[in-house]
Amino acid sequence: MIVSMIERLRARNLSVKRIKRFFILRYGQTSLPEALKVGALIEETDIKDWRDRLNTTANPQIKATYGYLLQGSYNHLQAFVRQIERQGGSYIPQVLSQQELTEILAQGHRSGRR
Repeated sequence: MIVSMIERLRARNLSVKRIKRFFILRYGQTSLPEALKVGALIEETDIKDWRDRLNTTANPQIKATYGYLLQGSYNHLQAFVRQIERQGGSYIPQVLSQQELTEILAQGHRSGRR
């Protein structure tokens, strides 16, 4: 459901900033666990975007930059999921597969490009 909403918003050519704001306002103000889930969803979406962009450029400097941004999103997603679990909840990925999420969570915090 949420993924289809993201796709519809993107089809309307809304900026990423506006899409994130929409989700924060719509879902993130109900409770701390819901706000954390919105944060995790945003990071999942960013991960997909960074991966897509990383795979469509040949410029090594741009690839390095996307790699750093991707690693930052991995770290942020790990932090959101960790906080969701500390709140007694669980997180089900909306954009990534469960296997991708499991792999990201297993890698631990890293700095720089993966």
